Amino acid sequence: MAALEKYRNKNALVLAIPKGGIEVAYETAKYLNAGFSVLIARKLPYPDNPEAGFGAIAEDGRCFVFPDVEQWLSKESIANQEGAEGRN
Repeated sequence: MAALEKYRNKNALVLAIPKGGIEVAYETAKYLNAGFSVLIARKLPYPDNPEAGFGAIAEDGRCFVFPDVEQWLSKESIANQEGAEGRN
């Protein structure tokens, strides 16, 4: 935590993502005397490797896709994944 000491008591905000990040972010926020919030996003997984992602859909529906993903996936595959994850 020494690397984060400069943020202690500086009105910082620690943002957390689920799947292990919430606990770490909560303890970090507590240590820094900082605000704490959770971001909910759904990973856009590669069809043949669901553990890896090429983008995400935010809780408000906005979508982020890595710019060079079309080197590995067709536009159709990207659109299919966006649609499938957006419906879940």
